[in-house]
Amino acid sequence: MTTQRGFTLIEMAIVLIIVTILIGGLAMPLSAQIQARRVAETRADMQAIHDALLGYAMSHYVTTSPLPCTCSYDSSGVYLSSTCDKTQLCPASISASSIGISFSPIRHHLPCPDAPNDGNTSTTNDDDGIEEARDASGVCPLSRGALPWATLGVKAQDAWGNRYTYAVTSPFANDRTGFTSMPYATTTPPPPPHTLGDLDVYPDSSCGTASMPGVPVIVVSHGANGRGAQNANGGTPLAASAVPIDERQNLAVPMPVAPCTNNSFVSHSPTDTFDDLVIWLSSNELFNRICPAGGCP
Repeated sequence: MTTQRGFTLIEMAIVLIIVTILIGGLAMPLSAQIQARRVAETRADMQAIHDALLGYAMSHYVTTSPLPCTCSYDSSGVYLSSTCDKTQLCPASISASSIGISFSPIRHHLPCPDAPNDGNTSTTNDDDGIEEARDASGVCPLSRGALPWATLGVKAQDAWGNRYTYAVTSPFANDRTGFTSMPYATTTPPPPPHTLGDLDVYPDSSCGTASMPGVPVIVVSHGANGRGAQNANGGTPLAASAVPIDERQNLAVPMPVAPCTNNSFVSHSPTDTFDDLVIWLSSNELFNRICPAGGCP
């Protein structure tokens, strides 16, 4: 007669321990894969935002400039000079019977930020993804806030469900004057143009030497931890004082610590206390893509 024998409690406990170890070993890589996928998804979405900003600037411009560009020629119709110092915009020669050409150059501009839903009762605090209305002189009511995702036609949030922070140098978003790639020969009128942005990207919150100075526009995803970000489902963001110092520089409503300013941002490799993703458009990229052949005078 054959005797059947089952597993002892000790054997079953050993098996359960082994299975638990195996499952735990698989769970960590799976979690890391999920986060890696979300980072890749957010980076792809931020590239779409980058392209949408260029597309907006290409299609939004003003043709009336406070200082028209005048091209001067000699009696033979050969080009001599121009008041906006933009040889590329003036024909090399014209009819000898003409003494010059005066025209209002095209000036492009970027969108205003959307007012972030930070819990106050301002009428502009709508968090609807639409850029805020400019004043009579074309100036945005704020230069830093939430990404105007509806205006740009991009995703409203990153892969973790949080709004993007968006900052723009004020003159680059002015829809009355637009941005210029070269100073005028005279500055009265208008006031001196801004050929560079006023936003600086630093490698850390010590704000010593900027790794990318003079940036016109910056977009921030607040990463997996979402510290300080406005969630797309609503709710008041974490108080700035509770956000790690490097990430604090990147908030929609910054709380900088000296020597940093409200125009300071931080971008570096991920750490335990920093996982923000930061992109920007440099002045050179804007001028090369939006103002080919020396446009935007």
